[in-house]
Amino acid sequence: MDEFDLIDRFFAGEGWYTVDEVSVGPGDDCAVLDLPAGRLCVSTDTLVEGVHFPVGAPGEVVAHRVFVATVSDVAAMAARPVGLTLALTMPDADETFLQGYSDRLKALTQAYRTPLVGGNVTRGPLSVTGQVIGLASSAGPLLRTGARVGDGVFVTGSPGAAALGLAAALEALDVDAAVQAPYLFPVARVAEALAAREVLHAGIDVTDGLLADLGHVCKASGVGARLEAGALPLSPGVTLRHALAGGDDYELCVTAAADARLDEAIWTRIGAIVPAADGVACVDASGTPIPGNSTGYRHF
Repeated sequence: MDEFDLIDRFFAGEGWYTVDEVSVGPGDDCAVLDLPAGRLCVSTDTLVEGVHFPVGAPGEVVAHRVFVATVSDVAAMAARPVGLTLALTMPDADETFLQGYSDRLKALTQAYRTPLVGGNVTRGPLSVTGQVIGLASSAGPLLRTGARVGDGVFVTGSPGAAALGLAAALEALDVDAAVQAPYLFPVARVAEALAAREVLHAGIDVTDGLLADLGHVCKASGVGARLEAGALPLSPGVTLRHALAGGDDYELCVTAAADARLDEAIWTRIGAIVPAADGVACVDASGTPIPGNSTGYRHF
């Protein structure tokens, strides 16, 4: 099976999500998208075996993690994904791996209404690179620069659950284990961001740790932040260290006016934006800062 047979078998045919805006999809030298006038949001992510997913992970895990990692960047901008390309590098054409990868990817394109418009396959150490094109909402893209002193800080889901899941997966990978699901099969919060965009001031997706990623927002906005340890929505087994320093959640951390009405079933208020001189920290009930890793994950 050469690369052309591989593409025809695993990445063509029925079951993939399509939209009228894609006039030329996989099969030509470039995809062609006919998009309405607006601001495009474009992002690229690379996932490498042994760094971003466990060695020996099945195809469905690799497909899910690269899809969500890539699309989550568009969610962080409160934009709508309109096209995705994926470049898959693998040591050999393992049909079991490819079938799982293709089936999961196909289901995700439908679930997130995001068409796969192109990509590439080649031989080499296992890695996958995704590029997503998003279309900003009418309110414009949500940037890191808009946080204001007095804003509330809100998150989706349970930050730290992926860090707990990663620890369990590294001990013994089990795609059916509930504790590993937040790491192996995370969620991209596209719909949640779009629904709240009108009241959001700034945002980021949590990939390298809540404190570190919120710190990026604060640095860009010229502000500080105080998180309340007791307000963090910790799922069973998740520690405060998991929540503050663990990455790979792909939950959203946003700021909005203190009186903003966000859906409490989706968003949890965990703190507030303060003057830059106060820094970025998590405090206990008495207001005492809690030591934690604010640097987040670093590749280099």
